Amino acid sequence: MRRRAALREPGDPEVVIIDTDGLQSLARAHLTGRRKGWWPAGPLLARALIDLHREEGVPAGVVTPYPV
Repeated sequence: MRRRAALREPGDPEVVIIDTDGLQSLARAHLTGRRKGWWPAGPLLARALIDLHREEGVPAGVVTPYPV
């Protein structure tokens, strides 16, 4: 992974994929309605990624495949 990161051109976007399978209940969406809910790990992971990139002065965004 480090070797690949070293080959990345300056300005190229970085894609981070996080496997949440081992987070047990934090990784499961908690439904609050038929199509609504919240995902406990979502805000925690998003905040950690945004803070890391902010410290480096790099813009960042978070996209998840979860509808809730």
